[in-house]
Amino acid sequence: MKVLPFTIPVAHDKTIIVQEDVLPHFYPHLHRHEEIQLTLVLKGEGNLLVGNHMHRFRENELYLIGANIPHLFKSDESYFSPNSNKSIHALTLFFNTNGKLSSLFDLPELKQVHTFFSQHYSGFKVPEHAFSDLSARMFSIKYA
Repeated sequence: MKVLPFTIPVAHDKTIIVQEDVLPHFYPHLHRHEEIQLTLVLKGEGNLLVGNHMHRFRENELYLIGANIPHLFKSDESYFSPNSNKSIHALTLFFNTNGKLSSLFDLPELKQVHTFFSQHYSGFKVPEHAFSDLSARMFSIKYA
């Protein structure tokens, strides 16, 4: 499967891009981009392909995907049937630790955060115990 390079549309006055998707299904192509991606799945289910790994995903889960890692939230086949009334809803934050935010991540106070992203470059599913707090913070960023 070919990996598509993808460019996140960046507003000139933003360093963190917030994207909310309410669609019939997730973006159907394996792709990668320079930004780290934090995706909150509010509605939908399927298989998540990240690098060489595949996992089931469902609503009320949160995923961190590292920069330049090929990935795809593949909606279940039922989302593509002609009579389907299914849809997805996701909130995603994109940010680049090497772009406009690089000087912030060079601060001594954020070295541990930068190290954390470096050590978890391929990404992970956010544990359930942190879901409520992090999803609330994502909505705070969306409305900021």
